[in-house]
Amino acid sequence: MAGMRLVIGCCVLAAVALAQGNQADYGAAAPHVAAGIKLVQKREYKAALEHFSKAIEAEPNMAQLFGFRGYCHAQLAQHEEALADFDKGLVLAPDDDKIRRSRAQTKGAMGDYAGAEKDYDKLLAGTPSDSGLLSARGSMLAAQHMYDKALTDYTNAIDQNPGNMFAVYRRGMLRLGMADFKGAAKDFGGVLDRNPDHQAAYALRASALLALGKLARGMTDLRTAQLIDAKDPSPSMALARVYWQTGKHDKAIALVDKAVARSDEARAESDPSGHVLFTHARFRFDIGQNGKALALIEKALKAKDNPGEYARLYRFLIHLKAGARERAVKDMNAYLAKRTGDDAWFLKIAHYLVGKIDAKAFLAAAVDDNQHRTRERKAEADWYVGAMTLMGPDQDRATAVKHFQACLASKLVQYIEYDSSAVFLHGLKEGGGEPGDGG
Repeated sequence: MAGMRLVIGCCVLAAVALAQGNQADYGAAAPHVAAGIKLVQKREYKAALEHFSKAIEAEPNMAQLFGFRGYCHAQLAQHEEALADFDKGLVLAPDDDKIRRSRAQTKGAMGDYAGAEKDYDKLLAGTPSDSGLLSARGSMLAAQHMYDKALTDYTNAIDQNPGNMFAVYRRGMLRLGMADFKGAAKDFGGVLDRNPDHQAAYALRASALLALGKLARGMTDLRTAQLIDAKDPSPSMALARVYWQTGKHDKAIALVDKAVARSDEARAESDPSGHVLFTHARFRFDIGQNGKALALIEKALKAKDNPGEYARLYRFLIHLKAGARERAVKDMNAYLAKRTGDDAWFLKIAHYLVGKIDAKAFLAAAVDDNQHRTRERKAEADWYVGAMTLMGPDQDRATAVKHFQACLASKLVQYIEYDSSAVFLHGLKEGGGEPGDGG
């Protein structure tokens, strides 16, 4: 949830100002406050900033003025400036809950989830039954992989206000990631009862239903998601994977081709979505179309929103699958030599792929101080070991099956229905290995 948006209505500032008294309460700053509020109501935040800055010059010890200016900075995504103003406001008025709440939202938007959590803790100490605050803190906890605590906050938020659909939806996502598929399906169903046009809720409920083995209901939800937004390729890609895994290969490929065409129509060719291209590439990789997968990966890496390191990992696997092991290793080593990132887990994956550590050491390294993140890493490690064993020179199918089964046993939804572990395992169980290269 990096980059969480502040969700404060454009009229909130005016409401706060009115609640705090008439214009005389702002002393010499009153004319600038009035002008600033009018501009905020028109969403002219840049112009409003000038008036609130002049208001602060007139009354430099008035905390609310820093809150007003910080709000405008936040709406312009000027988070550092917003945070500085909220900090000053809280120095002047440490008990101002409105400013503290705004600061918590800004910290969340900046990725300081622990800092935001502390602000929400202080706010909840005074109003422990505030559903909005509970769900907001839940999001901060989830962003820190503190899933059990986040689940408690979301549940408490819903208990306090059953109509808090934000909390219901977020709890559904959390339950999906924690393999509580029945609970997730129920939560997304609750969202759809209130909003029957919520495309993402249909797609996510489909994931839960498919993980529960309810194929027909899951596919119905995916088709509904398709109808709500025909230009979004994600439901079509998910449906195509189900078709592939149920042996309807021609139908799966036709659906992917249609999804790609719709995606191209929805976005100018000069600015292709790297993430959409990467999704397409992964599917082509899954079904053995190495040449097409590689072309899509190369295009994705050149996009403005390129998917980054995991696209490079897949490029390695595509080369390997095509029998070009030396090229794959050379490509990855060249990238690692120039790399400046600090993602230790990515480095472990890359080092395993190029042979710097063996499978045993790689699997042993899949640990974290958070139990849920450890489960995710262990599943991912088993996936890579399975893929490398299957595509390596020894072609040890029995070992590959063992690792793919361990991956699937994690009950992480991305491996159960939509990822290559299930595709590979399906082929291995059938005794046919991988599909041939269709391009």
